[in-house]
Amino acid sequence: MTEMDTPIVSSEPGNRSTGAVVLFLLLALPMPLCLLVYHLVVWSFEQQAIASASSAQYAWAGLIGLAVQGVIITGITAALWRFTSDLRFKPVYMGWLVAALMTFPALLLRLLGPNNDQLGSILQILICVSAAVIVTRVRGIKIDWGRNNISFAFLLAAFGVGPLAVIGAFGSPTDVILNLLAGLSLGWLAALLMESTTQNRFVDAFGIGALLALLGSAIGYDGAQLILLAILPSFAFAIAAVMPSRAAAAILTGLLAAAGLIFFDPTELTIILGDIFVLAIKAVGFAIGLGLVVGLIALIVRTITEAGTGSGLLRMLGAVGAVAAWIIVAVLFFANGNHGFYVDRLFVIFKDQADLASVRQIQDIDERRTAAYQMLMQHTNETQAVLRNTFDNFGVEYTPYYLVNAIEVRGGTLVRLYLAARPE
Repeated sequence: MTEMDTPIVSSEPGNRSTGAVVLFLLLALPMPLCLLVYHLVVWSFEQQAIASASSAQYAWAGLIGLAVQGVIITGITAALWRFTSDLRFKPVYMGWLVAALMTFPALLLRLLGPNNDQLGSILQILICVSAAVIVTRVRGIKIDWGRNNISFAFLLAAFGVGPLAVIGAFGSPTDVILNLLAGLSLGWLAALLMESTTQNRFVDAFGIGALLALLGSAIGYDGAQLILLAILPSFAFAIAAVMPSRAAAAILTGLLAAAGLIFFDPTELTIILGDIFVLAIKAVGFAIGLGLVVGLIALIVRTITEAGTGSGLLRMLGAVGAVAAWIIVAVLFFANGNHGFYVDRLFVIFKDQADLASVRQIQDIDERRTAAYQMLMQHTNETQAVLRNTFDNFGVEYTPYYLVNAIEVRGGTLVRLYLAARPE
């Protein structure tokens, strides 16, 4: 018997109250929307600081806003976990508390500033992996990768990834790899904090949505938090449908988060480049709609299978449906998407420029031009040799220039830091 066929076995908690359910719903239902609006306002203040020097005082709005959120929500969730006697919700509040605490290490992300997306991805990975390891050891929660909802998770993830893949675009290969790892690490952490203890999958979904909103608002930065806040909670019903498999929840959450990070560069969401922000809204809007509809359908189907009917339905949808869904995503991407890798272009001017004083002594204009060209080319090839060799070894694309000793490099933050450290 597979996990899809096995209903959740739960014991009746000793303390149950209608008031506890009402309080939980009053907090869980509005939390994703409230956090999205809050961070949209905070992000708007940051954009004012970028667009106008007279609003420079708003540059720290993101850092201060996240810190305020962390203090307030940590206090509330700590009180809920400490004083709740209803055992259905106590584990959920613990997950919320840990997610709220994630805002404090995530403050480091707000200190990076714009155009440091690769460093941000590395820091996101370190924060999420470190937290996941700590949660695993302290709470004794582990992800069982041998359980069977994974194919169903891939199926559901395709509905969220599809719109982003068609409307968005890849960054550099390094960006893609780092963002994929960042998204999957966020999914791993989220799965460790999710609970399905309320004995009602719809109520579980509301708790999962609030948890994902807390994590997305913390781990996302420079505009990415808006994408994560919109997409992740909208798939809460879908995630509840694959629970209690933490492996499936980790994959579903991780793929959704990775897609949001991969296909839209947070820095390019700035209002100065308004067209990118509009495209992001369009893609995220489609993903939200699909997430809610598909998630509700999945949750209803899961409820039916737990009741003992249609036991083979999810097995069929899981394996066959996942393959078909991802083939459709690939076809849509290659037919209508933005192909290729769109990387940052870094134009670097070398300190050592060619000295053409000797060429000026040549009287014949054609000979002078030929000598100048040869001298410029020789100087460029000699001074750029080490740098070009390094880029060739690592597959970094570049275009050398000789009239001015310069080179245009296609790369992100890591390449920029390497160039900044070079003496030439």
